[in-house]
Amino acid sequence: EAADTPRDERLIQAAADTIKTLSPGMQDAVWVAVVPRQFNPLLLAALRPDWGGALANDVYERLERLWFVSAVPDGCCVQSIIRRAMLRHLFRKDEQREKYLVYALRAAKYFHARMVNRSDAYGERSARFVSETFFRFVPPNCQSPEDEVEWLYHLAVADPVSAQPALQQIGD
Repeated sequence: EAADTPRDERLIQAAADTIKTLSPGMQDAVWVAVVPRQFNPLLLAALRPDWGGALANDVYERLERLWFVSAVPDGCCVQSIIRRAMLRHLFRKDEQREKYLVYALRAAKYFHARMVNRSDAYGERSARFVSETFFRFVPPNCQSPEDEVEWLYHLAVADPVSAQPALQQIGD
């Protein structure tokens, strides 16, 4: 992938070389982890429901030991230069793009559920229904602007047609 500077190119190449040394399962985990800007075990489990809680925790612990993954409040992130290169790669390859869009939609649902759960407008049972059914709409009384931004970003990636009305709704 193209980089902005020779240093960036070296970092991207070093990350690619490191990823090649990982098991196929961990290689897949790295590709999953670059979809959100930041990740934690709960988000990984949302992106890959087949991992469940225990496996998502194990994957998270393995990811955080990689040299190109940095700790941030409430989780980790893949370094931005490397993440950008990997996202460009995901979007250029048809078979990879489909996975990327699926993970982006799951991320949108995850962040929408967090907004709904933090809203005082819903009880626990209705919050689950609302976040599964109406995840393309801004929930009332959103108490988390960070989650709102992440939700809208991932919705725009996965479903741009639905993101436009959501963005207008936020602007109103």
